[in-house]
Amino acid sequence: MAMFTQAHDFNVHGGNFINNTYYGTSHAQDILNKLNPSKASFKFGHHSPCLEGTRIGILGMLMDWARNPDSQPIFWLSGIAGTGKSTIAQSFCESLEKNHLLGGSFFCSRESEECRDVGRIVPTLAYFLAQQFKPYFEQIKVALEADTTLASQSIKRQLESLLLHPLQNIKRSQSYSYFVLVIDALDECEDVDATQNVISILNSMPLAFYSHIHIFVSCRPEYYIQQEFERTSNKALFKLHDMQSEIIQKDIQLYLHGSLHDQHLSANDIVLLSEQAGKLFIYAFTQVQYLKKAPGPVALKSRLNDLLRNKFIVNSIDSLYNLLLAKAIVGMQANEKEEAKYFINFIVSLSDPLSQHALSELWKPCDVD
Repeated sequence: MAMFTQAHDFNVHGGNFINNTYYGTSHAQDILNKLNPSKASFKFGHHSPCLEGTRIGILGMLMDWARNPDSQPIFWLSGIAGTGKSTIAQSFCESLEKNHLLGGSFFCSRESEECRDVGRIVPTLAYFLAQQFKPYFEQIKVALEADTTLASQSIKRQLESLLLHPLQNIKRSQSYSYFVLVIDALDECEDVDATQNVISILNSMPLAFYSHIHIFVSCRPEYYIQQEFERTSNKALFKLHDMQSEIIQKDIQLYLHGSLHDQHLSANDIVLLSEQAGKLFIYAFTQVQYLKKAPGPVALKSRLNDLLRNKFIVNSIDSLYNLLLAKAIVGMQANEKEEAKYFINFIVSLSDPLSQHALSELWKPCDVD
């Protein structure tokens, strides 16, 4: 029953679809399971939402776009690393769900094999959209019964068979809503060519394809992505890194104040920290984590002084990380420093990132016979 709690335009009674030939949800679930969805939905908590009161302007603009069925069908939120794209996408998904507009979401991540596989995006979005939209479920049921391997087909075949054809077969009427599909951090997918292909195919879709869906994509302005997006006029574009500094500074100050209210920092301290962060929310986030983990008031004051007296190049996250690493090894013995250095070198040299759990497992001492 949980899988259809957000659905529209049909009634569920005692686990059965009314006026549907399939009674009970087990058959429906069996059909959708053929899509092999990834655990990449916003509900899996990969990211925290924006702190209340921050990013109001951009979130309001996104909801205005989402509520207007005649707006550009694709919204591209572009931003350099650390500008808060995923946090915005998380909050956007929560707002869409509250307004019954979320069709599905996929949060890409380099840290997870299933979340960096571009081939999992379309089947996962189809899985969640089918739970929200009965007419679409009826169409995708036919497609999956005809070919149970669609989830493992090429990106082009997936888009055509799981989205384009089912959506085109649905007659548009006032009783049928439209939904927003959210793809966050598309640049974190490992297959560059396939990722570029996704955008290329979406750009080439007929406008009728977007009668029932709009698509939101957030990612860094990587050349191969930017090149494809610039080829279409059917998009709205917003560049986070081009926002006025004053607006971002206000949001960062609100974030710092809300996150560090228990530490009782002065208003001037908050302003100085925000100025160091510049336009990078990841910088402010790292500042917060460093200060909140101080073991006591004396250590907090010391850490705050460390941050404020070091005249970093504004927006230089590397400089901040250098300070934190330098402070982390204070008091270590020579052999401990060497081990820490070896461990950091090991992480940096990885061709693909590993999770914290995987790293800890690799670093466990082992018995040697």
